[in-house]
Amino acid sequence: MNKLFAFGCSFTYHNFDKKERVDSDDVTCWPEHLSKILDYEVHNHGRDGGSNTHIIHSIIKNIPKISKGLEHNNNDLVIVGLTECTRKSIQGKTIRTFEGDVHKMVHDYYVDIITIQSILENLGVDYRIFSSLNPFLKLFSTYKDFIKSFIDSPLHEHINKDKMIGFPFFKEIGGYNLFEFINEKDETYRDNTNHPTNKAHKEWAEWLKKRI
Repeated sequence: MNKLFAFGCSFTYHNFDKKERVDSDDVTCWPEHLSKILDYEVHNHGRDGGSNTHIIHSIIKNIPKISKGLEHNNNDLVIVGLTECTRKSIQGKTIRTFEGDVHKMVHDYYVDIITIQSILENLGVDYRIFSSLNPFLKLFSTYKDFIKSFIDSPLHEHINKDKMIGFPFFKEIGGYNLFEFINEKDETYRDNTNHPTNKAHKEWAEWLKKRI
């Protein structure tokens, strides 16, 4: 059976304590919904609070499993839901950092994307990358500066855009991401922690399917 490998943060694998949520029902995330649509076996490697660095490490850790499917000529698929760039993984823990130099943050973000693409393309597995969150949080005063640097970065041309969904991710410049999706809808699309609900995950999976 073909496999769907999913990597991301809490927008990919939601495992918060139910006491934090008004709705105590379990959340079925987009990888599980998408796997049913595709009739694939799901392998969800998302993690609450995960950074893009953690996503890269998780992909590398799972190379043997991904490679095994390729050896059997499976039509396996990897989908990555990127998170925002101020999260960093240090000694297995995720912390939030803020660099005063937005150009460096943009550079590091592009390096993360290029690294993920290089790994998956070298493996020869089909993949797609979208963004779960805005690459940079709107609450920062340098938000517009980040977007400008994002557009102007020379690394922009080194992205394989055929494998990107919603790129360049920022709605202000024609992009799209899961966070924008749930916040342009009514309150039934997000819980009290501002994470996608079952309804949102299901519709996002359907949205992704049309773009794979």
